[in-house]
Amino acid sequence: MAKKKFLSVGLEMAINDIDHCDFDSDPSLLDWDIIFLKPAIYKFVSYADYYQGKPDLSDSSSVWLKERSEHWRREIKDAVEAGKTIIVFLADLFEVFIDTGRRESSGTGRNRKTTRIVERYDNYRCISEDISPVKTKGSVMKLTPRGTELLAGYWKAFAKYSHYKVVLTGEDVPALITTEKGNKTVGAIYKNKNSNGALVLVPDIDFYHDDFLEVTDGGQVWTQAAIHFAAQMLKVIVSLDKTLKAEGESTPKKIGQRRQGSEDGGQKVGRLEDRKVIQKLGIRRQKVRR
Repeated sequence: MAKKKFLSVGLEMAINDIDHCDFDSDPSLLDWDIIFLKPAIYKFVSYADYYQGKPDLSDSSSVWLKERSEHWRREIKDAVEAGKTIIVFLADLFEVFIDTGRRESSGTGRNRKTTRIVERYDNYRCISEDISPVKTKGSVMKLTPRGTELLAGYWKAFAKYSHYKVVLTGEDVPALITTEKGNKTVGAIYKNKNSNGALVLVPDIDFYHDDFLEVTDGGQVWTQAAIHFAAQMLKVIVSLDKTLKAEGESTPKKIGQRRQGSEDGGQKVGRLEDRKVIQKLGIRRQKVRR
């Protein structure tokens, strides 16, 4: 059996077996078997102004963000249809205003004024709208019966690292994980009816936790805890992938509905810039270049 190929998008782990690319890149997901993705768009707002308390992206950044979001939405859909397994860590809902390209003019002569028309946009446009994420925070969760079938091993290993940042309020979201009180959906699965591919949504994990990083004279490095964590993550997800493939044609819900509207502890890590916000490390890695 061919060795599985792994890719992480928008996050990094302390293991060389996983290729990495940033959210603002554009590789095809068809080149990998298992993909880890975190919808992090902070890079797009570095120099943004603010409107109604939210980042207001420039014309060029607006186009860039929409193109990248559409790219990932298309790639996720195509990859699942091709039998790939995609794990999405449900990060904070991050809302911005983007330029629509439309302008409205009023007045005449010196009093003439042109108004730039903007609209709301968020980091979850890269997935399907039917999850309808709502921003919230918490850590007390439980598995549904379906979640117990699929995620018992994952939950045993990573429940203590998991925090929900959104609840999924879309209609008929196939829940795997819910809040302990209120049964709000915070994890789900979408399987393609014609393949063994799956899109698995799980609560967020901080891959740059203080326990996973230490400062040395040469800069920041992954700790042994981080290396162990990454190896365990890979092992558990490979097991989940096998389970999903064995289910064959089991199809809780079809994905791909288009949204409407707008090897040791000394592995070097480069300068870390606001890891809690930017979530980007300059570690030595196999960087995907497209």
